[in-house]
Amino acid sequence: PRRTRRRPPHRPPPAAPPANAPGREMPLKQAEIECFLLSLGASQKIIDEAEAKGFQAMDTLARSKGASDGLQNEAQVRQAYQAAQEAKKAKAAAALERKLRALSAEERQRYRLAFDHFDANSSGELDQAEFKMAMIDSGMYPLQFEVKALFEEADADGSGRVDFAEYCRFVQVYKSKQSWLESLMENIMDKLTPRPSYLTNPTMRFVRKMKQAGCTRSAIDTFVFNYRRARNPKNVLIAEKDIDPVDSLPDLETVDVARDESLLAKTVMLKLNG
Repeated sequence: PRRTRRRPPHRPPPAAPPANAPGREMPLKQAEIECFLLSLGASQKIIDEAEAKGFQAMDTLARSKGASDGLQNEAQVRQAYQAAQEAKKAKAAAALERKLRALSAEERQRYRLAFDHFDANSSGELDQAEFKMAMIDSGMYPLQFEVKALFEEADADGSGRVDFAEYCRFVQVYKSKQSWLESLMENIMDKLTPRPSYLTNPTMRFVRKMKQAGCTRSAIDTFVFNYRRARNPKNVLIAEKDIDPVDSLPDLETVDVARDESLLAKTVMLKLNG
């Protein structure tokens, strides 16, 4: 005989549980409900007791505290949660501001040099790779897996690049979050790490900019020569006690002196306003 497969009897789908039935997935998050109940004046202990009993108990608690719609008005509940989150952020920001230390002129100069050095295209902004190198030369030593998060933290406007104002602000925040041990270890590493030449030799900073601008080797060498002379006080500074006033000068045509080229070594030419 031919065997046939029996079809299972038709069974209707289970009915959806009532809105307030135990185990029902709540459209609101627990944190949102707690913030809402706290904003109504309920204590944390009473909220915990209601939470243990379920959604209906929390809804009843909300109504007893003056919320006519209880937890049914989800927009109102989420609004209270959002307000609580904003207040929390504002409080954290105020606490952070109190911890921030102003940068010294020396620190700002170092950060400026590091920033400009790695700003390869002179755009006034750093990408993530440039940002990492600038941090290291600024005396900060992030781990590789930290760089991305630190860069995103520094990029306050979300542009994908960090300008100098954002960089300085980031350094302040970064250092304010360090423990004394982390700060000590970074300071030791910074002391033991040789400083790049552009930080110790200001001439190198100008040379780099001139190379980027396409200046010739001879133009760069001439600039370096004159810049170093200008920085040497023995070459350019004349003490006031060594200067005598000239009340009158003889007419050149009436002057009759023997030629003495050694006098050129004692001659100073001042060129004022071109």
